[in-house]
Amino acid sequence: MTARYTLAADVGGTKTLLELGVCAGDGVYTALRSEHYFNEGHDGLAGVIADFLAAGPARANDRLASACFALAGPVTGRRVRLTNLPWEIDADELAQRFRIERIELVNDFAAVGHGIPVLERSELRTLQEGRADPHGARAVLGAGTGLGMATLVWNGSTYRVLPSEGGNTDFAPVNEVQSRLWNYLVHRLGRVWCGAILSGRGLERVYQFLSEADTLRLRTSGGRAQIDPITAAEITARAVEGSDPRATSALHLFLEIYGAVAGNLALTVMAHGGVYVAGGIAARIAPLFSEGGFVRSFRAKGKFTELMHTFPLHVVLAADVGLRGAVAIARGSAREAL
Repeated sequence: MTARYTLAADVGGTKTLLELGVCAGDGVYTALRSEHYFNEGHDGLAGVIADFLAAGPARANDRLASACFALAGPVTGRRVRLTNLPWEIDADELAQRFRIERIELVNDFAAVGHGIPVLERSELRTLQEGRADPHGARAVLGAGTGLGMATLVWNGSTYRVLPSEGGNTDFAPVNEVQSRLWNYLVHRLGRVWCGAILSGRGLERVYQFLSEADTLRLRTSGGRAQIDPITAAEITARAVEGSDPRATSALHLFLEIYGAVAGNLALTVMAHGGVYVAGGIAARIAPLFSEGGFVRSFRAKGKFTELMHTFPLHVVLAADVGLRGAVAIARGSAREAL
């Protein structure tokens, strides 16, 4: 049997990760090359794929057996418009241009769900052991350019991944500070959804909220304050090194809200198989998830607090878990064609 070449891509709002691989006649997969590209400067996914394939290595008969593209947005057919990027992905056009026999489009967090089963234990930071059911429902969420969510449900032989746009559900404040944050944001955004706080410019919005609250107090007392623009990366760095108390407060409030949202998802799907917090933000600040605020908010569900202790809770340390999921889907399609 001939080898079957595969292409996988994880297309986010900021960058795209790609991997070219080959499935041998016995079904064994070998990764040939992987790369990441920043989306800025490209007018669509086709340009990114062209740059990637042009760099080699050469493919047998210049033909791909299968491809899977994980896309940051709702996927309902063969043509998808991304949520946080002005790109439209047309599977049939890409198949024709790059001579790909089979293309599958999936939601980016559905791809993360497919990547969860292939993770090593060392690629997880466990926040709560819980009481894991090996076939229980699993919940996945993660903050990046957007807030992604997915559910994994056991079907008797494997996990079926159900995509979700739960990150766009309404933010529900649970204390006075969060209520003031909601009020601050609703006047600026019109609607406050979870992703507005936990992804994209969310951390910057939280920092700005605390800055303006401090400025108001200083003005009331006759003092002065300066609010300087600051990026999420700078806020995180200052919080980690302890050089900016406001950054520390912003990150703690961010994690408090993140934990509450993760707990809501766990309750919604009864995630006895585990809750997995993925995404680039989580991987970068994984140690901070263990410091109390995230887990405490995750568990704080009133009369269901005892139940919350039973859900296993992990931070995914592998930044490429979405790409791995896309690879797994592409490999499955290639094996079917062998």
